[in-house]
Order: sequence, then C-alpha cells, then structure tokens
Amino acid sequence: MLEELDYNKVEALNQSLLKKLANGPRAITAPEREETDSLRLGSLVDDMICDADSVHDKYVVCTISLPSDTIIKIVEMVLLSSESSNLDELDQQILEACNFYNYQAKWKDDTKIKKIKEEGKDYFEFRKNTGNKMVVSADMWLLAEEMKDALLNDRYSKYIFEEDPQLEAHYQFVATGEIEGQLCKGKLDRIVINHEEKIIDIYDIKTTSDSISAFKSSYLKYRYDIQGEFYKKLVEQMYPGYTVCNMIFVVCSYAYKPLEVRQFRMTNRDHWNAYVGYSLNHKQYKGIKPLIEDYIWYKENQEFDYSREHVEANGQIEIGLVVDQLT
Repeated sequence: MLEELDYNKVEALNQSLLKKLANGPRAITAPEREETDSLRLGSLVDDMICDADSVHDKYVVCTISLPSDTIIKIVEMVLLSSESSNLDELDQQILEACNFYNYQAKWKDDTKIKKIKEEGKDYFEFRKNTGNKMVVSADMWLLAEEMKDALLNDRYSKYIFEEDPQLEAHYQFVATGEIEGQLCKGKLDRIVINHEEKIIDIYDIKTTSDSISAFKSSYLKYRYDIQGEFYKKLVEQMYPGYTVCNMIFVVCSYAYKPLEVRQFRMTNRDHWNAYVGYSLNHKQYKGIKPLIEDYIWYKENQEFDYSREHVEANGQIEIGLVVDQLT
C-alpha cells in the first residue's frame, strides 16, 4: 500500500486546468469560476460517498429564506473583508461590494446600503457563524442523500462501493506522476486494487440533471475523456506491472424519479483519442499531449491573450472545413 498524499500540498498540473486550457490560454490566469448549484450538488454527493466523515465540517444546511444571488455574493464579500459581526457598522464594505458586482448602479449609495441591510441581514447573521462551510439548501441536502442511496444500492453499481477484504480500495485517492515531462496530480473518487491478479479499476462519480441518455454529450462537452485518460496514466505510473482498466464513470441522473444510475466505460480508442486529440462533427478536440505542449508554450512565452494557433498563424486562422462530396 502506497503512502497517502495530500492533494492540496502537491504542486503539479491537474486535469481540470487542461480541460479549461482547451478553451484558450486565459484559463491559466482566470480566477476560479463561482460555484453553481449543480457543482455544489455534485461535490456534496461525492463527499457523502467518498469522504463521509468530513461532510458536516464542509457543508451547512441553510435554515433561512435566501436573498437574491447577487445579495448573497455581496454579503459573502463583506464577511471576507471585515472582522465586524455587526452589519450596521459595515457601510463602506457594503458599498465596495455593491460596486464590485455592479449592483443597482443607478441607485444612490445610501439606497443600495439600506437595501443590502434589509434583505441581507438574516443571511449575514446566518453566515457569520458558519465559517467557510459551503451553504446548501435543505432541498439540495435531501436530493444529495437520495442520489447517494441510489448510487450505493443500484443493482449493477453497488459492488463498486462495497468493501472486499481481498481487495485494496480507496476513496479520494491521490495519484501523481509525469506526463509529457510535467509533474501531474489527480484525485480519483474510487480505486480498487486486486494485488493477486494485479488489476486496478478506477471510477469517477458524476451527477447530472440531464437524462442518462444525454451523458455521452456531457462527456464531450465537459471533456471527461481528458479526466479519464489523465487519471489512468498516473495510476499506471504508480503501479508498474499492474493492468489499469479503462475509466468507468458512475452516473446518477435526477432528471426523473426514480433516480437512474448507469455506468459508462471508456474504450481503448477513447483513451487514445483523449491523449492525442481527435476531430468529431467538424470540431477539433485537443488531447492531453497537445494541451500540455500548449501549456508549456504559454508559460514560456508568457502569452495569455491569444491562442498559440492564433499567434503562430500571425493572426489569421484558416477555416478549412471538411465537407461531404456532393453528388
């Protein structure tokens, strides 16, 4: 059994950055995107299954009626920028946060401050006692519990989460290694190791509001292929001589009731495509290898405004569509 690593303390390239980089170099310098409800739900379900002991340390169920999303953001900024526990004393911080989010730009300052105090007071009082915990609604918590149960009890998937004394298994397994000369890291939801047969299975949990039948579209849209190949390569390096099976995505959809759970396994071709890149329906999908090459180029040239292709083509990129021959 390998020594467990702290993911956050390992300085290395991760698959999330590569997926962002597929959309352009500004992903390297852009701030982290704000949490959406779908991301928050996915994280909660992951933690309920993979890190159950820490769930109550990471999340708090909101017990009040929430104000608008913008007012929530303003209150959160005020909390971060002040040590005062009295909202009535924070006019300057409120105004700065309102300006940052361009809240009611045509209103007078006093009017904006008054509005935030009126509609954000309850949320401020609630949040000041919850620290950095992620806030979730009661409905989201119940849905996450339902999705957790669906995953753990699905006829075809429950074996993935069951403990077998003959096997070594981990949740939130940190894998490290080198890909294209770059130190890389990943955190796998589930890894199961059969030391006797030297076979390793790797899994990732996905949640979606779309129907199960739409998962292949999500696989492309969110570049899950990069994640699957990236993780497989790292585990192969950590366990030389073992066969690492292709990535399996365990997907739970809440589009309909009862909830649906299905497994989707990447093929050998899927893994190869994810590494070298591919073209599908007139669209190019960069693989891990060219994306890491791009990453190195952007860092060496300190170019984050234009894509590598744009710079190397001197500002002009050919269209060059491949179309079917007319008959």
